[in-house]
Amino acid sequence: MTKLVPDAAAQRSDAAAPIAVRWLGHATVLLEVDGVRVLTDPVLRQRIGPLVRIAPPISASSVGRVDCVLLSHLHADHVDVPSLRGIGRSAQILAPYPAARWLRRCGLRGIRQLRPGEEAVVQGLRVIATPAQHDRRRRPLGPAADPVGYVIRG
Repeated sequence: MTKLVPDAAAQRSDAAAPIAVRWLGHATVLLEVDGVRVLTDPVLRQRIGPLVRIAPPISASSVGRVDCVLLSHLHADHVDVPSLRGIGRSAQILAPYPAARWLRRCGLRGIRQLRPGEEAVVQGLRVIATPAQHDRRRRPLGPAADPVGYVIRG
């Protein structure tokens, strides 16, 4: 079995580069584009459901400032509510339609939901939702939202 472990050397970014990419594990990636910090599908805990990290998790405080969070779909290994709460309230959360109501019930704020083809502008970055194929439910009886991917343009 192949194991992928975040490599500290690979996570360093060149300060002069317009784009920095830092893989934090599973589907969680920290992007910095034109100075705007974007976090994808944050899971910042040791364990969530069947997902178990083989390397220590990165804490929300270690991630630092987050300007925007991109959620691709509502599965628990892509939308971890405790991780989202730890990021702080200043981050804009972009989520697939119609996830906003459920996310607000979880106590989260700053949510904008997007359908494929729709876009949001976050601190000058254009974020465009694209169609994605994946199961749309969080659990068999949980909330559902159409999965999306994203294109980011600086």
